[in-house]
Amino acid sequence: MKLTKKQITFAKKEDVKKVFDKIHVTPEEFQEELALSDFLYSLEKELDKRHMTKYALAKKSGLKPQVVARVFNNENAEISTLSKMAHGAGGKLELNFVFGKN
Repeated sequence: MKLTKKQITFAKKEDVKKVFDKIHVTPEEFQEELALSDFLYSLEKELDKRHMTKYALAKKSGLKPQVVARVFNNENAEISTLSKMAHGAGGKLELNFVFGKN
């Protein structure tokens, strides 16, 4: 779906800052949470496609089921853990580094 210019609303920089201040999160922390959330969403779709449980993913990834459960509960995860999970589901984890201001 593509939005028209009429449907798009731009927020003022000050308003965005107020929102982040209100929820006590920096924009950088939000980006990290968003990246983890996107990864988990994609991983869950792949698991559904393969008719694979999170327990099976843990075993195939060489991880404890508790570790996989903790990651899916949106707790912090190390990159090596995410990489193992991606590999266990038949994929790979790719990282991009962006330098400078966005």
